Amino acid sequence: MTLTELSFYFRKYYPFAILGALFILIVFYTSQLFILFMQNKPRGPAISPIFNVLKRPSVPEASSSADIKFSLENIEGRPVTATDTARVYYLLPPPRTPFGFREKAYLIARAFNFETDTEKVNFQLQGRNAVFTDDTKKLSVDIQNFNFNFQYQFAEQPGLFDTAVPPNTAGAQAQAINFLQSIDVYPQELATGKSNTIFFSFNPQSKTVRPIDEGEEGNMVEVDFSRADIDGYPTVSSTFFNSQNFILMTFFNDGKFQILRAQMKFFQKSSEQFGIYPLRNGDEAYADLQKGEGIIVSNPQNLKTVTLRRMFTAYFDPDVYQDYLQPVYVFIGDDNFVAYVPAVAKQYIAKPSDSPSKN
Repeated sequence: MTLTELSFYFRKYYPFAILGALFILIVFYTSQLFILFMQNKPRGPAISPIFNVLKRPSVPEASSSADIKFSLENIEGRPVTATDTARVYYLLPPPRTPFGFREKAYLIARAFNFETDTEKVNFQLQGRNAVFTDDTKKLSVDIQNFNFNFQYQFAEQPGLFDTAVPPNTAGAQAQAINFLQSIDVYPQELATGKSNTIFFSFNPQSKTVRPIDEGEEGNMVEVDFSRADIDGYPTVSSTFFNSQNFILMTFFNDGKFQILRAQMKFFQKSSEQFGIYPLRNGDEAYADLQKGEGIIVSNPQNLKTVTLRRMFTAYFDPDVYQDYLQPVYVFIGDDNFVAYVPAVAKQYIAKPSDSPSKN
């Protein structure tokens, strides 16, 4: 082919080559834009409801929100919505009674100053609870997970507080932690969690207890232990204002202390077994509260008309074993009113009639 012929064909087919190249580029970039659009296309939240329908949170001493009228006057001016989804964690059931449970129960009893000599010990095995008693105190230890409840009849010991000194936060927390470590009942989730200190003043003459601020003349202090925030949400208990895991103490001027009340009701959650559930929005939760589906955990004034000041989401940490650690909406009103509403979407949670609360 001569140069003249090459030049002729080049000029003849050059426009078609340009058009072909442009067509290829258009197809290529159109496909890339389509892929990018599909990758960024809004989708519904990913859910994995592996436990199917959940049981409602159970608070044995709670009542329902029926027959109470509510108004919401929070900072936001409207119900507050959580995220679209949240994890629901499986709570590990209590294990089988371990070998050597009696020795561990006796260790806990000795720490609470019970006589554990075989001839003197006042011990009974009541179901799965080892119960120790004497004239002034009682201890119950769950022999499967070593949760416990201790009560000292301090109101009947007026001279006990004659040499009591005002406690402080640092000293009280250190003594409470040391005590739990000494009996090997200090779960890792509490050790890495939160602690709160509440001060009280006990009047031996009237046998009354009132909460006070730190620095006031008090003679009792309670150290509460709770889990760390879970997925950015705090945890709440069946009483809200206190934890079910606590030690109440009084301190003396000789540096010693006496435990007055103590309790550990902790159930370990599985970090591997959890489902992802859709949540109802804030408007739905508030409507459910108004319809009587709320769980009232605090209403000391027995209010029938409640002004709500706060609303937020938290995980309910039970004091009796339940299958799940699940989120709830928390409503806080005047006069220490507190109510919970399950946060999981209704189609994934049992109806109130299936999980009745005490009325």
